[in-house]
Parts: sequence; C-alpha cells; structure tokens
Amino acid sequence: MIQQRPDILNYSDFRPYLKDMYLFCKTKNKHFSQRYISDKVQAASAGWFSDIVSGRITLKTVYIPRLVKIMDLSASEKDHFKLLVDCNQASTIEEKNMYFEALLSARTTGEMMVNREQFVFYTTWYYPAIRELLFYYDFKDDYQKLARLLNPPIRPSEAKKAVSVLRNLGFISEDSRGFLKPKDLILKKDTTFRSIHWANFQRAALTLSSEAIDRFSKEERDISSVIVCLSEKSMEKAKEELGKVRKKLLALADADSQRDRVYQCNIQLFPLTGKQIRKEEVL
Repeated sequence: MIQQRPDILNYSDFRPYLKDMYLFCKTKNKHFSQRYISDKVQAASAGWFSDIVSGRITLKTVYIPRLVKIMDLSASEKDHFKLLVDCNQASTIEEKNMYFEALLSARTTGEMMVNREQFVFYTTWYYPAIRELLFYYDFKDDYQKLARLLNPPIRPSEAKKAVSVLRNLGFISEDSRGFLKPKDLILKKDTTFRSIHWANFQRAALTLSSEAIDRFSKEERDISSVIVCLSEKSMEKAKEELGKVRKKLLALADADSQRDRVYQCNIQLFPLTGKQIRKEEVL
C-alpha cells in the first residue's frame, strides 16, 4: 500500500500514476475498489480500470472528468493529468512533442540543470546510462546484474560507484517501494560552463557510436551520415532543426509506457573544409 499521496509532477505516464493513486485511495477508503471506480465512471466493464492501467485500452476523454473526481484531484492536478493523458495517447510525434513541451512548462521538478559542481556526472558514459536505466529497471542493490545490463558491460564495482555518485548528486532517490529512481525527468547541461568532463564524455560517446557498428545488428541501430554544402545562415537553421530532433526524441521517450532499453543518440554537424571566399566577395 502507498501511504503518501503520489505527486503527479513525478510521473511521465498517467497509467502508473493512476495505479499509485488507486493504492493510496484504498488506504483511505476500504471500499475503494476497481469495481467501485468502474461503477462511478459508468464504464461498461468491471475490469475497465485494470485495462486502462495496463494499457490494453485507451482512456477516452469522456471518462477523464469522472475519474479525476473520484481521485479527488486538485485543479492543477486535473490539468496536469489531462496533459499526461494527451501526451501518452497522442497518435503522432508532433502531438507528443507539443504536449511534452506543455508538461515541461507546467512542471517545476520535471527538469534540472546540471551545474558546474555536478559535472562529475559527465565523467564517464555509464553514469547517464545507469540513470536512464533506472527509469524502468527496479533496482535496489544487485550491482552485478546492473553492471551486466549495460552494453558494453561494466564491473560491479563501477556500477556501485555510479549509483553512489548519482545519489550524492541528488539525481536518484528511493521511491515508495524502496527502488532507486531518477528524481527529475530531464537533466540539462549548463551551457555557460565548459568542462573537461563534458569533452571526455563526448569523446566516449563517439567511441561507443563507432563500436556500435560492429556490436549491434542494423536492425538494432540507425547509423547514417550526409555531407552537404551550406551557407552560414543555413548552418544556423540546421542547428535549430537538430535541436528540434532532440526535443522530439525526449517527447517520444516520455510518452513511451513500454520502455525497456536505453539508447544513445549522437548528432554531429561539423565542417570538412575551410571557409571559401565567394567570387562576389572579392569584386
């Protein structure tokens, strides 16, 4: 049973939130049951709530006001819940991205800036990887298994140190079940600060990308390249478009209720030639 009321701002999927709210409400009302919910929202099936939480059926708009009333959500919780539902059930990436942006704007704890004192986070590639892994992997103290889940695998001692670093930085903490989970949805690097850690992290990321060509089959990866000729203005536009791609990937991950693997996406755009002087510039 969950004794403390779940904070909706800590969820990126409405289904686990509903499950936890259900368990919390049961501690307050012994008559609170899945059948009770189905009757109150006027659902056709007694197993309606279970089907919603498991993802077997979608949560239709007509049921949302009835459901939030049963859960006794506040006005802000109702608005955030509706955004979660819209984001998780959106049919296109564009829609998911739109709702994801709205969720980030509404959250005060959904996004955290990694400042210069926390740049040890970028010391090695597997610190961020383990943090992402803990979003879906229920971990307590099995460091051997945690180390083996990474690809390439690391040593148990390295996994233990990584968990210790993440805890000390405040990036993970125990949830109501005693599992270590990330505290914030997104971590952003402080762009005003340059660090040798970040440079080393990027080098390690590029090495992993190179090794992935042989480590994974083409069905498990997507590695491609394109060479183009651009003006300085088009280069700035290209950087904007790449930024949109990163945001869309975050929205896709946030809306995915079936996450079961950590991926890394490297995007590089850099010159292969020196800057040329056009003829009209010298006339």
